[in-house]
Amino acid sequence: MVKVLIIADDVTGMLDTGAQFAQRGIRTEALIRKPTVEELRQSEAVVAVFNTGTRHASKEQAYKMVYEISRIAVEAGVGILFKKTDSALRGNTGAELTALMDAADEEIDFFPAYPDAGRTTAGGIQYADSIPISESVFGRDELNPVTDSYIPRILGQTSQVSVKLAQNIDDWEPGNKEKRITVFDAESTGEFHQIVEQYLKKKSPRLLAGCAGLAHELAEQLLLPAGGQPQFLQTGRIFALCGSSNPITRQQMDYAQEHGYERFTLKQSDMSGKEQLPKIRRACLEGKSVIVDMEYLSPEIAEQMGITKEQLGSLIVDSVNRILIQCMDVLKEHILFLTGGDTLGGFIRLSGCERIRVLGEYSPGIAMNIFYIRGKEVYTISKSGGFGNKEILIQLSERKEEKIYERKN
Repeated sequence: MVKVLIIADDVTGMLDTGAQFAQRGIRTEALIRKPTVEELRQSEAVVAVFNTGTRHASKEQAYKMVYEISRIAVEAGVGILFKKTDSALRGNTGAELTALMDAADEEIDFFPAYPDAGRTTAGGIQYADSIPISESVFGRDELNPVTDSYIPRILGQTSQVSVKLAQNIDDWEPGNKEKRITVFDAESTGEFHQIVEQYLKKKSPRLLAGCAGLAHELAEQLLLPAGGQPQFLQTGRIFALCGSSNPITRQQMDYAQEHGYERFTLKQSDMSGKEQLPKIRRACLEGKSVIVDMEYLSPEIAEQMGITKEQLGSLIVDSVNRILIQCMDVLKEHILFLTGGDTLGGFIRLSGCERIRVLGEYSPGIAMNIFYIRGKEVYTISKSGGFGNKEILIQLSERKEEKIYERKN
């Protein structure tokens, strides 16, 4: 029986949040399709994670998707419903939190901070590395730019639900019958831990919202049954796939190329990668760590092609993923490194992935998983676009399994 259901709006967010529970030995499964009431009741997983894929959807579509999965969870008797939100508050956050509240007919408590990843909340304002979120790199996101840093206004862009700020946990008391979103501040890891600890002493959680930072605290503080976990593959070979234009991710790819990775960048003139494919396959057969990405294509390119920028993004994601799928038969025990929720979602869709077992977290925003594809286990590291230091790919290719995966029971 699933005890905690995590609802995310993109795949990397789904996996890095589930990883917080998995790395403590709590059985965590990713749901590829919408489950039935009976499937949730009969599941062997303690924690289930589900991606609605609504990061780029309309607020109406986002509300509908979250409401439907939330109603299934309520009817199944799932104890805690956790709405995973983007740490930079991209997407339809207000609409999705409202859908969860409407489905369960309760208020929701929102902890948007993730101090370990540089996301903090003070006075209801969200920060990325001490910069108001709308003034950071996330304010320049080409698909989902964050145009405000004050959380009540961000939520108000897609919802009319009342929002209350809880700047001091000592003054906060549960039990308000009004359906509203309560937003909790946190400016450091230690403070965040204390806030969640005090919160759990005051209230048995039912509806919660936040990013992987909140999941980390819940996994540590909730009494959930734990068992054994499969180990992560021991190898230093990486196949990195990048369909993201995030500058943090681009910096990571550049650094890896400078330090020994073979990089194959698809061009607009050859988006199918026909010219590059034989070289990529040869590098894989030789056991090299490789990067496959796409040259930067500006929104103006989409205009010239007569398509929307969203369609251009999908075209890029599908192009790099098809290259990876055509190389799967020659991978020499490579670990896949997929960066960006759209890239990862495209791989799941195009590869025919049937099931995902979440294993744990390598570092904030970077999850380790086993994908089950046509009867085979494919070891995969998934990374949200804005996470990780520039050396991440080098660190991964140099470290063995016993250091990559440390069991935490």
